[in-house]
Amino acid sequence: MKNYIPTDLGLLGAFGLLIYGGVKLYQVAKKLDMSVTDLSKKTPVEISDAAVNSAVEKAVERETKTAVSYATRQIVDGVRGEMEKEVRAEVKSQYDNISDKVTDQISEEVGKINETDLRQQVSKKAEKIVLNKLEHSTDEAIANMNRGLGKIISIYDGISERLNGDKKHNSGGGLRLLVD
Repeated sequence: MKNYIPTDLGLLGAFGLLIYGGVKLYQVAKKLDMSVTDLSKKTPVEISDAAVNSAVEKAVERETKTAVSYATRQIVDGVRGEMEKEVRAEVKSQYDNISDKVTDQISEEVGKINETDLRQQVSKKAEKIVLNKLEHSTDEAIANMNRGLGKIISIYDGISERLNGDKKHNSGGGLRLLVD
């Protein structure tokens, strides 16, 4: 077993020293607080009237600005609200009158439309649309046909070259074309 006594005594001593230091620090702080309190009670403090008046004027000015600003905002918000209410009420009251006039005007203009002319215009526009679509479809069909013919021509050219090439190398055998 090891001997732990010196270490334990060292810790105990350090702890005792810490407590002693704390007590002394508390006593000094207490004396200092008493000294500051006694000093403030015994020392007269004089503030000039000019400094007090200046501070009061600044405080009054600051509070006055705040109160005026608040009152102004309240008045502006109130006036704005009243104006919005009046505008809404006026628009609502005029809505029926305006609605009736617009409906009458539209009905009158629709009554002026010539049905025969309208049918002819619609027919012409529809005809143009159909012709454009057919022209587009026809162009696509012709392009597809030309591509197909190009491929067929390539095949016939290949067959022709093959037959002509075989005639040079084969004088008697191979494919023959009979023409009537």
